Amino acid sequence: MTKDLEETLAELGPEYSQMVSRMKDAFAEKEVVKPSFWKRPSLLAAASLIALIGGICVSVSSLFSRPISSEGAVAQKIEKRKLTAFMLAEEKSHEAIDEIIRTQNPDGSWQTDFLTRRNADALLASTSPEAKLAYRKALRNLRARGLL
Repeated sequence: MTKDLEETLAELGPEYSQMVSRMKDAFAEKEVVKPSFWKRPSLLAAASLIALIGGICVSVSSLFSRPISSEGAVAQKIEKRKLTAFMLAEEKSHEAIDEIIRTQNPDGSWQTDFLTRRNADALLASTSPEAKLAYRKALRNLRARGLL
């Protein structure tokens, strides 16, 4: 405070000086004590224990997970892209051809005559031996039914 203010405060009386000192104390910056995590060994031990248990859970769960068979993996890839049986023939990817072969009926057909023709055309374009065999089965079915 300035000299003028101190003189005026002295003239007003001791009650006002106490009030001013309380106001100064209220607005004075106080040192904030932040508890340190590293200074508390119990918190550090609890965090370490939680991390250890989490690591053990992850490693144990990976031991019990079983791998997906190759047929299941192909079916999952097809399902992820939401390809229907009618869209597989247009896809002509390796996964789509595998799915076409997997869904072929024992007599060489698929769900409908239209689908059987489209899948046979898609199998003809493939070079794999399984696709060639599936194509011959589909042709045999179409010929037997008089559709070729």
